[in-house]
Amino acid sequence: MPEVVAAVIAIAALLLFRRYAAHQVAARRGGFVWAFAFPMVLGPTAIIWASLRLVSAGQPIGGVLLVVGAALGIVELLFFQRASRAVTATPPDGDLTEALVEPAANFMIVATVGGLILAVVGGLALVVWATLNGRPGT
Repeated sequence: MPEVVAAVIAIAALLLFRRYAAHQVAARRGGFVWAFAFPMVLGPTAIIWASLRLVSAGQPIGGVLLVVGAALGIVELLFFQRASRAVTATPPDGDLTEALVEPAANFMIVATVGGLILAVVGGLALVVWATLNGRPGT
């Protein structure tokens, strides 16, 4: 039961912190963009954590996941940096949505193209691996 209470408190704290960060972004303080978009950081973190566990267990796919997680993390950090600059540079009477369109569009293009390349290369690698490890005569 204490774990449930701790989880509820952690979720409530995260929600309150994100609300505070949203107000700071609305006040044109670009340094809080990362805090508002914090859940995005959890994806690459989970991928890197899982890859390190796989590498420590001797699984070579862990190295591939490590590279993918690190690349995604770098792309997200660059997005946070560009979005932070865009928010800070927006005048008080300017539209924040307009300021964030370009960094968000660039992030989505890179993530989509990177995902497609990963899917094609990964699919080809699986076909090659299955062909090389297939049993003769089956």
